[in-house]
Amino acid sequence: STGVIQSGSATKSKDTRERKLKSPFKSPSQMFSESKVFMPEDTISYFADPGQRGAIAVVMNNNLDGMTVHKYKDPSTLIELFLEYKHLRRKLIMENVPPFTGATIPSSRSFKLGENCGLMEGIARGMFISCEKVSPKKWQSIYTGLKGLTGPKRKRKLKDHAAALYPSLRPTLVTCDAILIAHFFITNR
Repeated sequence: STGVIQSGSATKSKDTRERKLKSPFKSPSQMFSESKVFMPEDTISYFADPGQRGAIAVVMNNNLDGMTVHKYKDPSTLIELFLEYKHLRRKLIMENVPPFTGATIPSSRSFKLGENCGLMEGIARGMFISCEKVSPKKWQSIYTGLKGLTGPKRKRKLKDHAAALYPSLRPTLVTCDAILIAHFFITNR
């Protein structure tokens, strides 16, 4: 075995062939229906939490019922999601990182947060995808019970809100912010 596969007239080694990307839609009927044709003017919105262990929620045409969420492992995660929907209008909405570190945000975490934010925005803009930023204070303003909470207690409360709104997504401490940013952005427009 040579380790090379043939696809049409092009050949690719097994190590470099493109991975089949998983659609964020649970079934083809989510994307297609008898009454609606999947059109290039449809919009895919990516809602990103650029944290050290962040996530990206994907929503088509502001339909929160079809939302999917993906853990952000490295820039390739975002690139793959962007490329999967390159035929559609796309926009990235991401949490704006704080301009300074404080007692609740160690400098090492703040650095990673800023680095991820810059990478996400740079990749999006390089692929001609519009970007918007929303501050944590703004998107968290619609969720109750957060006042006075910091650190892990605040994060658990955010996870509880995401689980109450979207139990089928099985929100985790990693994915809850992206889910709630999507919910805030779409329901408050």
